[in-house]
Amino acid sequence: MNYPDDFINKIICGDCIEVMKGMPNNSIDTIITDAPYELNFMSKGWDRTGVAFQVSTWQEVLRVAKPGATLLCFGGTRTFHRLACAIEDAGWIIKDCIMYMYGSGFPKASDISQILDKDECRKQLEEKLGRKPTKEEFKKAWEGFRKVIGSKCMHYPDTENWSNKSNAYTDNSNATVKIAPGTYGENFTRPITAPATPEATLWNGWKSHGLKPSYEPILLCMKPNEGSYANNAVKWGVAGLNIDGGRIDYAEKGEDPRLGGKGSWKPKRIPDGHTFSPKAKELITSPQGRFPANLILDEESARMLDEMSGKLGNAWRPKRDRTKKVTAGCFGGDILGETYNDSGGASRFFYCAKASKSERNRGCENLYWLDGKLTTKEIWEKLNKENEENKDNKNFKRHNIARGNIHPTVKSLALMIYLVKLTLMPNKDQIYLDNFCGSGTTAMACKETGRKYIAIDNDKEYVEIAQCRIGVVEPVLI
Repeated sequence: MNYPDDFINKIICGDCIEVMKGMPNNSIDTIITDAPYELNFMSKGWDRTGVAFQVSTWQEVLRVAKPGATLLCFGGTRTFHRLACAIEDAGWIIKDCIMYMYGSGFPKASDISQILDKDECRKQLEEKLGRKPTKEEFKKAWEGFRKVIGSKCMHYPDTENWSNKSNAYTDNSNATVKIAPGTYGENFTRPITAPATPEATLWNGWKSHGLKPSYEPILLCMKPNEGSYANNAVKWGVAGLNIDGGRIDYAEKGEDPRLGGKGSWKPKRIPDGHTFSPKAKELITSPQGRFPANLILDEESARMLDEMSGKLGNAWRPKRDRTKKVTAGCFGGDILGETYNDSGGASRFFYCAKASKSERNRGCENLYWLDGKLTTKEIWEKLNKENEENKDNKNFKRHNIARGNIHPTVKSLALMIYLVKLTLMPNKDQIYLDNFCGSGTTAMACKETGRKYIAIDNDKEYVEIAQCRIGVVEPVLI
């Protein structure tokens, strides 16, 4: 399919349904997208439109996709069931769900005990004043309502750049909690307080329904084939997944510290009567690596999982000839010699780190923002200076300025490259579509792997960010 130049390897700013209406039928090989979770995240308008839950959105994606095309779509834990229903009702076949697990993040929950005490504090203050208190009056009253018993660091250190990990994150004494220099800036603590009323004491430790987020589902879907997988491959150049190309590599000699030890090593053991002696000391790894699984971990979740599982032992099982019956109900017979051994922590299947600060901002170093809109460096520096000069002035309203990539949900480039590789087809003219491109990580992954892309987003600020990020990726010649 020959697309015009204003589509291929471009980010198009506009409503994705309207943009796709200008695209031919059966013209897209693969779709990888991070659809809005429709949570009104950080009060962002794009996350409350409902477009991701509209069947018509995914019907249009289905129309432009070739038969057999794969759709990988990220969803939110609270709402991906609605996303899945919309995609399925549009005619897609849901084949699996990849779970992307991560260790960072924090629970977004309200403290029931504190709410009870705040209600009592406000009630007492209203009775004292004979009217509703102002925000400043209530703030002052609340600061002395509960007894301070300690302090807590508001930000976790950036463990990637912090070697001194002996300092605790929290301190239940009244001492100031220190943050390593060069991580998240200034030391910043908040008080740890004790409940003040009987009701708050009773409900201390209870919070609203806000578990710590630790995974994102990625729906794995396909447009129905025309005929068999083989027929579809020949006719449309699209079929299945690139399983061998998506295998998880081992390091040389199988030694990869990220995997918690040696890779999937196969010690060759020689049967010696009824025992199996490891006479052959040689260890062999699979040259292709592990099969891609429907579980992906980030570094922190991998570390936490390994701490819980410990290093899995060197238990091995012989490979038997299952065509020979030994005893009733048992198969095994002759030992074929080769056995399977797999040591390491529970995380050794595959993991991928979340996007670092440097990765997020790469290419966006010269973007300056005021109230979410692009501004000049000169204005940004002036307002930043005013913020610094008035940091201790409680009556000063700080300017809402930012620098770099302000998109709140940037996906890891390594993760998106892995998903692109998993869906690569032999056709080098393969076209990827990201109809909710956000900060452009899918397009970056396509450029890194030498594939064409069409990216769409309706937020011009995010389009600017995506263009800057994609611009610093070196194209691959294939």
